[in-house]
Amino acid sequence: MTLLAEILDERNEESTTCFLAKVTLESYIDSLPSAYQSYDVQREVVANVYLDHLVNTVLEKRHIPPIVLVVDSKDFKRRGNHLDIRTFKILDGLQRTFRLKTIRDTIHYAVSTDLDQVGEYLAWNRFKFSRYFSAELREIDSNVELH
Repeated sequence: MTLLAEILDERNEESTTCFLAKVTLESYIDSLPSAYQSYDVQREVVANVYLDHLVNTVLEKRHIPPIVLVVDSKDFKRRGNHLDIRTFKILDGLQRTFRLKTIRDTIHYAVSTDLDQVGEYLAWNRFKFSRYFSAELREIDSNVELH
């Protein structure tokens, strides 16, 4: 899937162009390359108690700091005020991206699972929910710390 980005600003620096662009969270997560975590200039995903609260930022529609992507010139096309990006690497924002993907995957799991068979799951606290669905949540890198 390609990532469609709206260009907000641009700057030319020698032989490169830097774009400030806007995308939706859903389209960004959907367009992640399968090996998005393997860019050698990025450190690995690490525990970070502050980023584990990113779900609150998403739910409250608050500001998420920019994520910096690197795109080779052959991997995108400019169409007017938009970029059609085929593939990219994450230069800055891997920690946020990993958590955003986990949040989205957890939501998709909850929506696609017939939770009505479980009973009053909406009244459960996060620990009970996490315990009950521990195996499934581990498969999508989700855990009780994402609150």
